[in-house]
Amino acid sequence: MDIIKKGFIALALISLSTFYACTIYRTPRVEDSFYKNFEYEFKFRVPGNWEPHRNMPDAIKDGIAANFKDDFVFMLTNPGNRGIIVVSADTTKEDIISLGIDKDAFKEKLLERIKEREEEFTKDLQYENFTYEVGPLTVKEGYGPTFIYKETGQSKNGDKYARLEYLNKCQEDDTCSLIFTLICREADFDGNYSVLTKLADSARKVYQ
Repeated sequence: MDIIKKGFIALALISLSTFYACTIYRTPRVEDSFYKNFEYEFKFRVPGNWEPHRNMPDAIKDGIAANFKDDFVFMLTNPGNRGIIVVSADTTKEDIISLGIDKDAFKEKLLERIKEREEEFTKDLQYENFTYEVGPLTVKEGYGPTFIYKETGQSKNGDKYARLEYLNKCQEDDTCSLIFTLICREADFDGNYSVLTKLADSARKVYQ
């Protein structure tokens, strides 16, 4: 076999290995009333009368929502009362399989992380009334979206937020963090929070 042929074969093998190493995910979409994200393998029902946004509008980036824009994937707004639901997702070092194996050890590490968040929260003079509640930590079938904990707080300008965090097995051997955050005026919180919980409860696993 001459050098040129060997070179072409080597190039073909490199290209093939690169192709398999880099997974191409289908584009996230709203379909049949569900938002579907194939990279992080989850979906949820989009509530009626809420407007979907694939990007965070500039007018919102400077408000309280700016504190929850990390790992942003999707957003919903309620034009009736300016309520906002920010959806975030990314891979995480926490392991949903370890949660299924040893719930107590997982909870201990989770509480440490929450305490760190609380310390950061109290240092920020814009916020107050930090509260949290750890979920039952019961792993869903197929390691689907599993509720971990709820966090709430309030800004000095009267906006209130609630943050619901889930873990979901994704990308074969990884665990993804899914976070649903509601931000709205305190007067509108109860009604909007009901929408948030229904949205989060509808979260299910979806495959590539």
